[in-house]
Amino acid sequence: MIEAKNGNVFLFAERTASVGDVAVCICVKTSMSSCALHRLNGNCNSCDKFVDGSEESAVSFSMYLLVKDALSGSPLAVEKSKVGDVRCGYHGGSFYISWNVKGTASAVRKSLGMAFKQLSPAKLFPIYNQCIKLLGGKANKEAFNSVADKLTKDINAGLHCGIVGNIRLVKLDSNKKEVPALDLRDMLSVLVKKLSPSAISGTKKAPSDHEKCEHPDMAEVKVSGWHSFIVSEYIKSKAKGCSVMTCDKHLWINMPVSKWDTLSAKLKDSAKDYAERIYGHVKKDLPALIGYFALTSGNLGCHDVYTMLKSTVSVSAVGNALHSAL
Repeated sequence: MIEAKNGNVFLFAERTASVGDVAVCICVKTSMSSCALHRLNGNCNSCDKFVDGSEESAVSFSMYLLVKDALSGSPLAVEKSKVGDVRCGYHGGSFYISWNVKGTASAVRKSLGMAFKQLSPAKLFPIYNQCIKLLGGKANKEAFNSVADKLTKDINAGLHCGIVGNIRLVKLDSNKKEVPALDLRDMLSVLVKKLSPSAISGTKKAPSDHEKCEHPDMAEVKVSGWHSFIVSEYIKSKAKGCSVMTCDKHLWINMPVSKWDTLSAKLKDSAKDYAERIYGHVKKDLPALIGYFALTSGNLGCHDVYTMLKSTVSVSAVGNALHSAL
């Protein structure tokens, strides 16, 4: 893995030749409601409350929609970006936007640059207004100014970006010695010039009048980081058709607690066998493959993937993580 930083932007890249492209992700540490974000993304119908964090979710989702439109909103956008789909999510205190693109420095740099230009919360009010209505609230410009200002400050405090997949990191020079093939510092020198969130003007007032988030017919599994991704995939592989929502520091399972208790006991017993059967056949690049898969699925951001890549990930570690979470 290679990494670089320029100002408030950090970028890392990890290679695996086992896939055909790269997953690219941008993350910002911020606060919001996972439930509200899932509702806006069409992934949750179990809670219809206007919950605390709805405004923050609305402004972040609005920003995601601009990035999605810039990268894949039309045939012309796809022709320019070479990006087919764009995803977003929230986990571990990070809001993330990810997509897949051809594994070349120019393609990655171009897609990141197109995305960076859209990271300006100040211009999001018209989209934010519609998102708030979808969540059952009423848009207030002062509340928007407050949450947009917070998101702008969070972006300026630090943007974390990651590239995982089939991209060349080193090459051989004329003396047959390995030298860098991907210059992240050079890439960042171009990208940081495209990131310039506008200041938020006008009166600001913290959002209020929220309801409690409730999921009475769903079971909760407290798990976070890259463990949350492998647990989610394990549950979905064993309980076909079961909806699993990745939230900030836990998973919501779309089944009553009583049924989940029965299922989780069975899953716990077979967790280590599953890990060996699914992950044990990966001959190399296990951490990179998990990271690529996690980013491509949209269920994890590059903060958690980077942490995983810096740690020791093995088949036994996967099995232990599944067993302990269940």
